[in-house]
Amino acid sequence: MTCPNCGAKFITVQLKNITADHCAVCGITYFDENEINRITLREATDLAENKTNESISGTEKLCPKDKIPMITFTSESIPQYITILKCKKCSGLLAFADDLVNLKKAQKAKLKYYTTWQKPIPALRTILVMSFIFAVSLSVIYTITPFFRGGPPTSIKATQEICSLQVTLSGNTTFIYCQSPYAYRSEARFYNSVTNETIVRNINITPSRAHLLSVPFSDISPSNDICVSVILFSDRGATETECKTLN
Repeated sequence: MTCPNCGAKFITVQLKNITADHCAVCGITYFDENEINRITLREATDLAENKTNESISGTEKLCPKDKIPMITFTSESIPQYITILKCKKCSGLLAFADDLVNLKKAQKAKLKYYTTWQKPIPALRTILVMSFIFAVSLSVIYTITPFFRGGPPTSIKATQEICSLQVTLSGNTTFIYCQSPYAYRSEARFYNSVTNETIVRNINITPSRAHLLSVPFSDISPSNDICVSVILFSDRGATETECKTLN
């Protein structure tokens, strides 16, 4: 197979649990379905360093196997600042060097978060399936009222029983987490009391009970002046948690 970015021939790299297809010129790595979750941060770093340049050509990347355009892979397990491409036919994943390292760092930090709080890690497949079923049911019964960001939502403060918000700083990442008794779409809202600036980040675009967002310090730096709340959306309106300080 050849690299869809620079055209060089992939080399085969034997890792502990998988065999990866890697471009030693631009640093791209291609993984078969689910293989990207079976490598370590150390292996990702070694792959990222095995390149001669960092050139990125064009925008569209074709799957090395199926030769069809790859799409951006979106998942609650992948932070918004990381780009992973996926083939719609074979489900293979393509990762640039820096994105691969950042993904493994985020996964490691997420695992540390769950270990620290002694919470079970959600089964991603179960969450996605249940969210899809819930979303389809809503589309048949209801017409979802859009939320316009131009003004504040009609909301009420959520009690601790509805969604107890937890904010944890680990490494260079802030983790925002709460679990609701029912499935909601959700977003995190960061408010700066000094500048009155509000920054919004999506958490779940499809309904889910688990609301987890990881935000690198390079995106939003922790400060006593900044607090974060989680907004839960349903067809009946919006509900907001308490606003917790990032310190």
